[in-house]
Amino acid sequence: LQEQLERVAWSPLALRVNGWRYSGPLDPETVLKAVCSGYAQQPKECAELLEGFAGSGPGLGLSFGGLLCAIVFMTFVLFATFVWYKRHVTSSVRNVLREEVMLEVQSQMADYVP
Repeated sequence: LQEQLERVAWSPLALRVNGWRYSGPLDPETVLKAVCSGYAQQPKECAELLEGFAGSGPGLGLSFGGLLCAIVFMTFVLFATFVWYKRHVTSSVRNVLREEVMLEVQSQMADYVP
């Protein structure tokens, strides 16, 4: 207890393992591995607790096939968006051009009508 009073922690979430400052992530599995690795001969409780984390390790993320499908889907969405944008701009330009031509024709016709 006296040693803990003399070695003040550097943060409220600080952790020391066998007098060493632990600076890794504070998720339960990683902290448990750090604590258990501090023993020369691990107690049976460490093995039991680590077995509980066996199914929650890496590998639950996105697989290569899933990543490939996501990239193909995003490419399709991007392509469809560009096609829609091109059609929209083309239609807008045609409408503006049609209106300008119509105004020019009306202006020219007004010059010939007495």
